[in-house]
Amino acid sequence: QLLQVLETTHSPEELERLVRETGKRLAAQVSNGAADLRGRTAYAAGVLTRLGGLAEVHEEACGTLRLQGYSCPLAGITTSSE
Repeated sequence: QLLQVLETTHSPEELERLVRETGKRLAAQVSNGAADLRGRTAYAAGVLTRLGGLAEVHEEACGTLRLQGYSCPLAGITTSSE
């Protein structure tokens, strides 16, 4: 609901800036205790899933981890990815 209200009162650029800044602040406060990349990636997938999205961690043949999102509750308000 909050995002829908903000979407009607802010420009797309401002809304994206707000969402990104909020995400950075939340990420700085939250730690799952995982020191390794695999644990942090799995945790990130879980956070997206708890927000209402669908995300999985895939390991490529070369060992690279890829966070695959199939559904994202924030997709409708973001205009680009960095």
